[in-house]
Amino acid sequence: MKKPSIRRAIAAGGDCVLTTDCVVVANGARARCFSALEWLPVEAVRGQLTRVAQTERSRRMTCGISANRYVTPAINGYHIVGASYQRDGASTELACADQADNIDRINRLLHLGMDPHGRLDGRVAFRAVSDDRVPVVGCVPDRVGFERQYRDIHHGRGSQHYPAGEYLPGLYISTGHGSRGLCSCFISGEVIASMITAEPAPLEKSVVDYLNPARFIIRRLKRGRRRTRPV
Repeated sequence: MKKPSIRRAIAAGGDCVLTTDCVVVANGARARCFSALEWLPVEAVRGQLTRVAQTERSRRMTCGISANRYVTPAINGYHIVGASYQRDGASTELACADQADNIDRINRLLHLGMDPHGRLDGRVAFRAVSDDRVPVVGCVPDRVGFERQYRDIHHGRGSQHYPAGEYLPGLYISTGHGSRGLCSCFISGEVIASMITAEPAPLEKSVVDYLNPARFIIRRLKRGRRRTRPV
């Protein structure tokens, strides 16, 4: 039986704080802070939620409604409306413009009569979004190994046999879940657990392959670009 690889987590001061057989990188867009993942095309997208007082019309809502914005039923007299989507935003401060936009869009959709210029109240957070808007889940590929093995794939030689891709032992990732993380994070965790324990995956192989982080490397190589670069 092959001996498992040993992974160590090293603190800023150089001390080893954890020794383990495997590591799952699940820190959103900051996954690219690791040298093995700096090539990954994942970015942080700013989003702002708004907490707004109910109106006579909105207080009768009994379920959440979602379109280009969403609104929850009132709890203790307040709704949650969200969420803005700002690719270049880095501020963690609440913005009046985003609050007004959130409420205006819901008012146009449902005619709830909410005040878009009321007290500034809500929360700012950041989504991790991949280049193709699909979650990034699975084993972390050895970028150098992939670029060596598939270096001529852009020639379209379908009959050529390529070896299985090389992956970094004991290293996995789950990120890029965007605005729908509550729908995809849990099943993605099960996918990674099945990889670690060599159990049957909870999803079809075609879906697991579609989530594979190596897809970005292969796409770049198919376009004839050898070296993957940070975005």
